[in-house]
Amino acid sequence: MRYITIALAKGRLAEITETLAKAGANIRALSIADTTDFGILRLIVNNPEHGRDVLLEAGFSSMTTEILIV
Repeated sequence: MRYITIALAKGRLAEITETLAKAGANIRALSIADTTDFGILRLIVNNPEHGRDVLLEAGFSSMTTEILIV
């Protein structure tokens, strides 16, 4: 299983979720960690590579990381 990591600027969460929805990606889980300047959004979607590619094409800096779900 892989998840997508995205640098999250103020007001971008709606744009990210709308972009994924338009591409047919289903969000299965999400996590947000924040600092005073920015946040880190981690998403598990039905097809992580496709989700990452869609986000990159839309101008969002993102990457996938392998995870183990127990």
